[in-house]
Amino acid sequence: ALFFVDGDRLEPVFREVPEGATPEDVLVALTDGPTVAEARRGLTSAVSDSTTIRGVSVSRGVATVDLGPAAVEVRSDDQPLSVAQVVFTLTARPGIGRVSFTIGGEPIDVPDGSGALTGDAVAREDYAAVAPPSGS
Repeated sequence: ALFFVDGDRLEPVFREVPEGATPEDVLVALTDGPTVAEARRGLTSAVSDSTTIRGVSVSRGVATVDLGPAAVEVRSDDQPLSVAQVVFTLTARPGIGRVSFTIGGEPIDVPDGSGALTGDAVAREDYAAVAPPSGS
């Protein structure tokens, strides 16, 4: 499942992924954005196509996403949705319950669902306001 933006909420789309696809592979698909058909349905992405995913590691249920410097260039009003897209997409995978973010290996603060900055790992419940209506 990849999560894109539908108005002010997230909407899951389901795509086939190759066997053995890593969390990083899934995030690369997310940064590619919605397909033409998904865009026709009104889906967009707050995740910039210039966002570079340098790596994803998973330890004890927490995925750490190392981003390129362009990640901080996401418009400030899009940042909570952008982070929520990544969190919902990664936590849809087995064994991942929370997500933390780094740039160049250094921890960074990200906005939670209320817009407040946090350096803690975040989870779906931190973005309940933008969760899909079905609770996917």
